[in-house]
Amino acid sequence: MSNQLDIYILDQSESKISRWDAQLNFIYAQPIIFEGIPLYPEVFSVDQRGRMAVYSPETQEIYLTDPGSNRLNPFIDLNRIPNAHECIRSLAFGNQDQLAILFDCTKEVHLYSRSGKLERRFSIEVDNSITIIQLGGKWLVINGDGQFQYLGEKPLNLPLKDLLILDAIADDGFLNILTDSHLIIYDILDQP
Repeated sequence: MSNQLDIYILDQSESKISRWDAQLNFIYAQPIIFEGIPLYPEVFSVDQRGRMAVYSPETQEIYLTDPGSNRLNPFIDLNRIPNAHECIRSLAFGNQDQLAILFDCTKEVHLYSRSGKLERRFSIEVDNSITIIQLGGKWLVINGDGQFQYLGEKPLNLPLKDLLILDAIADDGFLNILTDSHLIIYDILDQP
């Protein structure tokens, strides 16, 4: 995962997230430990201020780091959500510090406020979604075949010519798609 010009790498075996600069110089490693016990997160996201949200499948909670410290605090308890166990595919912070959670097995996206309160749920039609992204003020999900959907709208398809999407990010209004052989940049206009 990249944030601005820094690169974050999740090392599940060591229970840490390492931060590197654009020239691949090591900056620091954030241990993922709560109350002295290492957590082994599967997905994480970094907001504009450098706070990290990490999902622990062991505890079924999302933890948030304190600004300016390495301390983890419980943020969202997923034990209260039916069928959420081992279902989270992606986390993403939005421009207003909203946290979006993509549940692939229930085909839903939940949007949470910066305080951890559930704001809205969306059903999605895209099968096998790999990530959720905020692009131009709207949230979209995308799958490996190039099908994407803005939340609350109908799915669309990207012209990929049989390429498989490995990852996607939004960058300054553009949708950057990484495949096994190409980096494709789409200028997707906001729809009314």
